[in-house]
Amino acid sequence: MIFIVLSCMPLFRGYRCYKQRILLYTVCSFFDHTWSLATLQHRDGVGPEPLNVTHQHSHASFFSPLLQGLLKYLLPLAVVYFAEYFINQGLFELLYFKEGPLTHPEQYRWYQMLYQAGVFLSRSSASCIRIRHIWVLAVLQCLNMVFLLVAVYFMFLPSIYLTFVLIVYEGLLGGASYVNTFHCVSAESQPEHREFAMGVACVADTLGISLSGAVAIPVHNYFCRLS
Repeated sequence: MIFIVLSCMPLFRGYRCYKQRILLYTVCSFFDHTWSLATLQHRDGVGPEPLNVTHQHSHASFFSPLLQGLLKYLLPLAVVYFAEYFINQGLFELLYFKEGPLTHPEQYRWYQMLYQAGVFLSRSSASCIRIRHIWVLAVLQCLNMVFLLVAVYFMFLPSIYLTFVLIVYEGLLGGASYVNTFHCVSAESQPEHREFAMGVACVADTLGISLSGAVAIPVHNYFCRLS
């Protein structure tokens, strides 16, 4: 599916179609990732057998407690990535400082570099810092999203360097939630369930990214009409 999306990208040209291309790519990436995981499980024989009357009770008793145990990590991870990519896709271009030393394209590139630097640092810190309460990171990332959304509307941030700090902070929260979620899922899953649990965890961040792309399009267009 992803190859179909890439082949159709030339049909979407111009600034107005930029967000539509992001949404198309992220949504199709979500379905492509899910389809690939299901295909590999079926090919390697690790997926669940077809459900029938005989196995209905055993399958229900397997999935219900397992998924309930995963939700306390997967829901906060999806929320973190929703807020994180809402900032990246909907607000980065609007955080523009005319009086700064950098041009608009240069500011955007610095935002992306600093965000990835924060993600890299926090994802490399799992051996030093362990966080079990992923919901705390979700709350902090949502507060960061709301603060930057208000900053875009009122343009009250005095300096681009303060924005740099907030973007590094955003990357640190996103990377920490990612690596600690997978660590907790791996540590708390039984060996026979670990592969399935890790595969399900991969869907949570992709779901958050896809939903954020859908919400970021109208929000970004709204702020563009205001200017």
